[in-house]
Amino acid sequence: MARIQFLRITFIFIIASAILCMPAFSQVNSEEAVYWLENSKVHYQLGELSESKECLEKAFEVDPLFGNLDGDDIGVRCTSEEFQLLGSLIGLDPELASFLYEVGTALLESIDEEAAKYWYEEGISHNQRGEYENAIVCFDNALELDPEHTDAWNEKGNAFYKMGEYDLASECYDGAVRSNPTHYRAWNNKETTLGRIGEYNDSIECYDKSLQINPDNMDSWFNKGIVLFKLGSYDDSIACYENALSLNPNDAPAWYEKGNALSAMKRYDEAMNCYRKAVEQDFKPLDFWYDQAKESYDLGKYEEALILYEVVTESRPIDVNAWNNKGNVYYALGRYNESIECYDEVLLLDPLHKYAWHNKGQALHNLGDYNESLKYFNKALVLDPTCVEAWNDKGITFYSMEKHVEAIDCYDNAIALDPEYAYAWCNKGAALRSLKRPNESLECCNIALDLDPEYVYAWTNKGNSLYDLGQYDEALLCHQKALDLDPSVDFIWINKGDVLCKLGRYNESLECLNRALSMDREGKYLKYSLSNKALVLSHLGEYNDAIELSDMVTGRYPDVAEIWVCKGQIQYNFDQYNESLQYFDRAIDIDPQLADAWYGKGQALYQLSLYEDALTCYDKALEIKPYLSELWHEKERALQSLGRNEDAKDAFFKAEELEIS
Repeated sequence: MARIQFLRITFIFIIASAILCMPAFSQVNSEEAVYWLENSKVHYQLGELSESKECLEKAFEVDPLFGNLDGDDIGVRCTSEEFQLLGSLIGLDPELASFLYEVGTALLESIDEEAAKYWYEEGISHNQRGEYENAIVCFDNALELDPEHTDAWNEKGNAFYKMGEYDLASECYDGAVRSNPTHYRAWNNKETTLGRIGEYNDSIECYDKSLQINPDNMDSWFNKGIVLFKLGSYDDSIACYENALSLNPNDAPAWYEKGNALSAMKRYDEAMNCYRKAVEQDFKPLDFWYDQAKESYDLGKYEEALILYEVVTESRPIDVNAWNNKGNVYYALGRYNESIECYDEVLLLDPLHKYAWHNKGQALHNLGDYNESLKYFNKALVLDPTCVEAWNDKGITFYSMEKHVEAIDCYDNAIALDPEYAYAWCNKGAALRSLKRPNESLECCNIALDLDPEYVYAWTNKGNSLYDLGQYDEALLCHQKALDLDPSVDFIWINKGDVLCKLGRYNESLECLNRALSMDREGKYLKYSLSNKALVLSHLGEYNDAIELSDMVTGRYPDVAEIWVCKGQIQYNFDQYNESLQYFDRAIDIDPQLADAWYGKGQALYQLSLYEDALTCYDKALEIKPYLSELWHEKERALQSLGRNEDAKDAFFKAEELEIS
């Protein structure tokens, strides 16, 4: 700094202000001033700059050579010829003028170089302290003195980059590569900046230029890999990371990013090996991996979450939460046995971990081991009797065991703990429907929808309750609402198809059932969609296809009463009333409480003119579903055929009452 001040004072007060840069000059009349100027010349020629400077200062003290001016008045530098001309105007000896021009120019160049260096170093210091605006001012000063200062352009770009001013940063990097096209760091910085603003293709071009200049620049290979990953070019991205790793096999970030690219390609085992390498190099604390795993899980990227949790459990095998979350990932992937293994690890480490007991109960439920599942829900509830989710899930298990009363008790406990828990209201509605209590079921579904208007299952359950009540148009609207919210739920398409069939819209019904069949890859609802499809085909007059399909379904699922009802209805639709009776009876043998079987049998008996027997079947059906208006109409018809007109009239009014309500 002292040297810069020295040179600047010399230039400003002696040379620049006097001769080099001013448009007007005073006369040099003092012989003493000339004496000092001559001495200054001698010292300069001997290389004694300090003594030369002292003599020039003496000359200035004796006679301010060319005006009393300061550095802010500096004008445009003149050429040697212009300087000689200006010197002659003030009677300056040509030899002395030449000397002054030479020393002034040398001092000026020295000052510019030293000042630029000074401002550059000041800018670096500000950058390092995070004082980016101050740094930019310093780099601007350096560039004003030396517009070709490559490093100043580059560092100014870095300051703008740190401030998030990516467009300005890019302009600075352009300045750096203009002044030095082989400055690979500037190319590398520019490409990184372009990547920040989403200009990925331009960014790739910059990386390529950087790598042409310096193919051993690991940062360029690494950053190019990042951009290619964002462009979805995973193979090329991996190749870049491998080049980076060939230069530094211990670079943890490169191993990590290579793992991410492999994971994106679903090459999970290879990705896991890369993550292990990153961990070996102490890449990030384990909490980072834990957070990454959790984020992937929340985004539904379960395979990615799994390998990330694997990293945590390998490195920290006593982390109960990591084991529990890993089990949840397996659960989400439908790998229930593996999820149970993880929950068992949790319970070995912490036998009082209520979530592990609960989660294992869910996994066992999905494996169909309901009794064992209940044990784990009970243990979870011993540890935390206020766990709403555990009560709800215990209810679901009872429901799956067709213990609907017990299920309702569990849902009621959940609701008592949290009256705004929509899931329990919806599930209670489903259990009530199974108990042939559709009005109460409908009420529960409405409460669930008040709490969560976009609850898909509450909409379809409401549709089912309305279906049971014979309100088919309203039921159709509910199922459609559910599908509008989530068209990926296969069984809702079956529900919609059933309603459309009841409404006589058979082609639309068939479309829904085919849609359900195409979505049900695991065949979970195959028996219902196929049997219903056979019934619809019978309504469309496709006798052979309907019979063939119904035979196939009953052969595969002989113990499902609803399927035998469908087969009976198919025979009924083709006027095969006696044949239909045997199928309805088969359904009744399996489930005597299946109203549709009694209903269908009654219709077949009526067509055979067996009105008393038909009436008996309708009464059986009405014991189960007294709320179904169409059943009362069928009873009315049978009573009329028996000549019991007053009783028929009562049945008619009952049907009307139900339809109005």
